[in-house]
Amino acid sequence: MTTIESLLKSIANEHAAELCELGDTISEKNLKKGSVYQSLKLDGDNAYRAVRGAAISSGTVIQDDEDRGVVAVMLKGGIAKMAPVLLVTSIKGGEVDLGCYSKEGLIPQHSAEKALRAFLKAIN
Repeated sequence: MTTIESLLKSIANEHAAELCELGDTISEKNLKKGSVYQSLKLDGDNAYRAVRGAAISSGTVIQDDEDRGVVAVMLKGGIAKMAPVLLVTSIKGGEVDLGCYSKEGLIPQHSAEKALRAFLKAIN
């Protein structure tokens, strides 16, 4: 079974350049520093549609796999909405796991946390 942490890491590595990383992958230190996770419960029949709809209205969907229950979306966060933020969801029935990553600089903006909060509001 794939955890949300490993799913976030693999998708973040695929899109490292878009996330302003200097190398081809996200370092463990950056991933730990710039990631935030949350779980929530939604109506099982509509959970995937609710998350997918929020993803479409919030940013650019980069992965949409209903069979695996995975939706990944690039959002904008930080000051003036200039920081790229990756949000990954794993949906199994009504259980939704969310992982969000944004590279933090010298002055932490907590872009991932703020983008996750905004996305949760978009779901409801």
